[in-house]
Amino acid sequence: MNPKSSKDSEKLIDSFIKLGCKEPESWVESELEEDIPQLSRYRFLRGLKGTINHYKTSESWIDYYLHSNALSDQEKKIGEVLGKIIDSGVSKQDIGLLASTISLLSVHSVLYRIDDPYDYDIDDGEDLPSWSLVEINDKGEPTGRTVSGLFESLNSVINEE
Repeated sequence: MNPKSSKDSEKLIDSFIKLGCKEPESWVESELEEDIPQLSRYRFLRGLKGTINHYKTSESWIDYYLHSNALSDQEKKIGEVLGKIIDSGVSKQDIGLLASTISLLSVHSVLYRIDDPYDYDIDDGEDLPSWSLVEINDKGEPTGRTVSGLFESLNSVINEE
């Protein structure tokens, strides 16, 4: 590794560590050797990790649906269902695990859809618009690198202790 890439590697490792990455070396190696925007990928997935894990690590969302006076009609229905589930003997912890799993599956589907915009139920969708998630720099300018394959790394980030 030349001195410049050694310096780049150290800077990236520090950035991953600041984001809470437990094993930054493989992410950094991939970023430097394959030019994959791994720091952007990790940062994006890290934000989703907090949302997904909230369901299984906090009961506040359950209590909100059970006790809040400011609920929409749909939220009131969710509260009623949660009340029935708890009354049947299911713990809030088990409800949280189920909700977290459903959240994870939903996020995975969205991330997969970002990479695969093809509509399989339409024979000729070639003239339809598509999309891409791109990395930008600190000035908001595109770097030219596409942030893709997020669904492939989701579970490893979610399960990071």
